[in-house]
Amino acid sequence: MKKLTLLVTVLVTVLHTSVIFSQTIYMINSEGDVYKLNREDTFSYFTSTDVTTNDIAISEEGIIYGITANGLIEIKKGTHEVLPNTEGMYGNSLVYAGSGDLYYIHKKSLYRYNVNSEAVELISNFDLGTPGDLTLYKGNIIFPNSIIPIDGSESYSRILAYNLKSGLISEVACSDLFGVSFGITNVFSNCKSNKVYFTNLNYPWENLYTVDLETGEIAISSIKVPANNIFGLASSNEYLAADCHEELRTKNCRSIFSIDEFLSESTKVYPNPTNDIITVNSKVELDLIEIYDMNGKLVRKIEDPENGTSIKNLSSGNYLVNLHHKNSKKIIKVIKK
Repeated sequence: MKKLTLLVTVLVTVLHTSVIFSQTIYMINSEGDVYKLNREDTFSYFTSTDVTTNDIAISEEGIIYGITANGLIEIKKGTHEVLPNTEGMYGNSLVYAGSGDLYYIHKKSLYRYNVNSEAVELISNFDLGTPGDLTLYKGNIIFPNSIIPIDGSESYSRILAYNLKSGLISEVACSDLFGVSFGITNVFSNCKSNKVYFTNLNYPWENLYTVDLETGEIAISSIKVPANNIFGLASSNEYLAADCHEELRTKNCRSIFSIDEFLSESTKVYPNPTNDIITVNSKVELDLIEIYDMNGKLVRKIEDPENGTSIKNLSSGNYLVNLHHKNSKKIIKVIKK
């Protein structure tokens, strides 16, 4: 009887360890290198692709998908394959939700692509953008989003939740750390227990942060990022959170930051991607435009900017366009073809 009890205990321990380790985090950088979290809570090189990939997602089978300037792709060792019917569907954000469904934001609308049927479907024309990632949390797609107040006060950032069942959008966290968060993912344990990780470009890049969406508490995790310019995060089981229907604790970020009027999505940079000219459409007068490459180097500075700015002489790749208005700043990632 003691031997049987011991055997059951060992089996439970092995299964528990297997479940925990199956919750693997992946990340991709600006060079197309994919890293995987190992048992020692350190990242090691896993694979790569030959095209700039703005975000990744992982299926139940471990297939790595990505989103680029020219569509959705399946990442293969050192190369890629464009998924049928997605050419031209560019964006910065991608998440896998199970049953072959990939969600992504394209032109500030939410789309779903099914890898089995190869069908593209518009889910919501919600006119919201994100600096670069999506994940799933309690039946919601969550993503960072930024606000520039129209009164010239400090801009602020938040995490928004789009409910897959009701289509309602709510604020679930408020912090300036989310402003240039290119990576966010959820390590899923069960519908009530989730751990959300995110990166931030402007703070020490080697830090991987956690946010508790119940309390709003943000902490620096013990896990370190292996390379600068992380474009996206994904976990191997975040898709399980799509089927949860737990109630969210919502926030009111405007009241937290004491802002009455704001300019949310009315400042736009287009076309994006672009070959040459980018146009800034804003309801406020901009004081300065700064363009940085993904290594943080200032490559263009435009004082007293007009609507059209040429980036023809810049190399192809991703750039951060910093828009300044009084004491506020908005950062938009632009793709130069």
